[in-house]
Amino acid sequence: MLDYHIVIPSFNRCDTFGKKTYAFLERHKLLSNATLFLQTDEDEEAYKKYNIPIIRSPLGLCETLNFIYDYYEVGFKLWLLHDDVTKFINLENKEPPNLPDIVTGCFNSMLLHNANLAGFYPTANTFYMKPTKELSTDCKFIYDPCCLIINQRLYGTKELQNKGDFERTVLYYKRDNIVLRFNHFAFRTVYNPKTGGGYGYRCPEVENEAVLTFQKAYPEFVRQIKTHKTGKTSLVLKTPKKEGGEGL
Repeated sequence: MLDYHIVIPSFNRCDTFGKKTYAFLERHKLLSNATLFLQTDEDEEAYKKYNIPIIRSPLGLCETLNFIYDYYEVGFKLWLLHDDVTKFINLENKEPPNLPDIVTGCFNSMLLHNANLAGFYPTANTFYMKPTKELSTDCKFIYDPCCLIINQRLYGTKELQNKGDFERTVLYYKRDNIVLRFNHFAFRTVYNPKTGGGYGYRCPEVENEAVLTFQKAYPEFVRQIKTHKTGKTSLVLKTPKKEGGEGL
């Protein structure tokens, strides 16, 4: 019996969930540990066919995540998973057959290090993964679609909802002086922000505004703001007053 629970916020992507995350969980025999958090009557009806427990949550991803933190007790182990995760890979670019045990081991490492937030390498590319330290403990970005939380009810803010995973990383680092990232594992998604469902496409202007809002709120955690060919900007985090915070 696993001692962690998989929580999946989803919005208007029933078919994507079925083809991707549901299939992923089914392949690893993890469906019995999963709960869906849905925001509308239409979604509640549509997702019933998957026979996964459904909890009604407020509208909006930020609001839903804060609801999840309140729904579970402090200290509860949560595996946050988005609805379009397709695969979990190791350094051999293969999906390990013992994924439930790997996640259990990650939670055990969190307890050992007194860390309440952990995640995996944010880009599923073994070329970049291989040179990294297997485990990092400084303030490296913990990417939203697949992360591990020992619930401390640290709430995201509406103003930073477009950088919610960056804010969560900083909030947990500020609390614990550590977040864990298992850099020799990564996950794949099929996120396509220009299609229907999900939480919507963010144009470069909205993305840039979110970056500047984050920088204003947590300037000591921003190492660099990168501008991409698309016109969007992104953040690289750092560990304040400590060496070794190299972001991604």
